Amino acid sequence: MNGMITVAKNSNNVDFIKYSYSLGVRDFRLNMDYEQQALEAIDKIHSLKLQDARLFADFQGVKMRLQLETGKNDLEFKSGDVLYIYTNSSQYPYISNYDIVSEFVKPGFKISFADDKIEAVILRIDSNGIEIKFVRVDYVLRQNAGCSIEGEGIPTPHMTKKVCSAIANSDVIKKRKIDWVILSFMEEADEITEFVFNMHQLGIKVMAKIETGNGVEHIHEIASVVDGFMIGRGDLKNTTKDAYNNYYSRALKDISLHKDLYIGVGTFFLSNYSQTKNLLDEEIADIKNIKQNDFNYIMLSKEVVNSKYPYETIKTLQELCQN
Repeated sequence: MNGMITVAKNSNNVDFIKYSYSLGVRDFRLNMDYEQQALEAIDKIHSLKLQDARLFADFQGVKMRLQLETGKNDLEFKSGDVLYIYTNSSQYPYISNYDIVSEFVKPGFKISFADDKIEAVILRIDSNGIEIKFVRVDYVLRQNAGCSIEGEGIPTPHMTKKVCSAIANSDVIKKRKIDWVILSFMEEADEITEFVFNMHQLGIKVMAKIETGNGVEHIHEIASVVDGFMIGRGDLKNTTKDAYNNYYSRALKDISLHKDLYIGVGTFFLSNYSQTKNLLDEEIADIKNIKQNDFNYIMLSKEVVNSKYPYETIKTLQELCQN
């Protein structure tokens, strides 16, 4: 098993890419939420002529994201703070794609950011936005941070034919700059069958990213269409703790049955280590569990090149994967 690392907005670091490759990393994920920066990173990797390196373009689809005013990033809050967020682009901060859940949201629902590292409760809703109160803050609030709302009746975001059509028309696909497309929030095989066929005609493989309960329910159906799987634990965790544990264990078991596919897990694993060099026992146990299920890779969703200990982190990941 090997590590897959994320390169995107701030990762045009030739030394770090070459170092990761020297340790055995062959899989590089591009976060297409930052399309221009991702394209620059792709060109940078191509220029290095890294033999047998694989480039994975991860398209997020209709995920809700927090948008901040230019120059106002890494906002710090504490539990008890109150913030008003707009639900359209009239003012900052605002939530993009809020319309996909707007009719279902009610006061008292939970809202989380940055893969559940920040949690808040919705206090009130009006025609312009929502007022929230932070109840747990373990991270800074960043531009384009993913957010999710949890409550009765809230629909899960998922990959659709419409989103796939937009992806097929992106420059990274048209210019055949990548080896794989990762489709986030996969739930139904029928939505992507035509897209997968078209990608295969271009010589591009397709990976399904499973990060909702509905996606877990349809793993075997989706397996008949795609070339690989990724379990996206960050968004899968936006459920109750018991539901997450059930979905994650089921996803590991069901995906491991498809050994003809390229399979792995995406995670913020080692996020704490990259800042403190403190390796947790639960992280070691988690890697061991993934290896025992014969997965091919584990993906670091965080751009560790921005952390305090990027080189130590990728070295530790590869040691845990390979030993």
